[in-house]
Amino acid sequence: MSSFFEPQKELKFDNTQPHTVVVLGPPRSGTSMVAGILRILGIYMGQCNVKNHEDPRFNQKQSVESIRALIIENNANFPIWGWKEPSTHRYWDKVEDV
Repeated sequence: MSSFFEPQKELKFDNTQPHTVVVLGPPRSGTSMVAGILRILGIYMGQCNVKNHEDPRFNQKQSVESIRALIIENNANFPIWGWKEPSTHRYWDKVEDV
């Protein structure tokens, strides 16, 4: 019997490709803490508000085209980067392929 914490299969990580970390979760679930820890670890999390670690450029009020362009730009400039923005779930299906 295996433990919950033991990997069920070996995961391969391709460190030659850019990686994006998207922090999602319901309010008061620790997403600001997770995004803050990622920033402390040196992962570029965008132009964040230091209070909640959210990048307003990823807000749903922005056009999907501008968000897609920003993802492409960050993929080109950072080997690993991410963002935290509570409204991401509303447009994720339009940007997940970038």
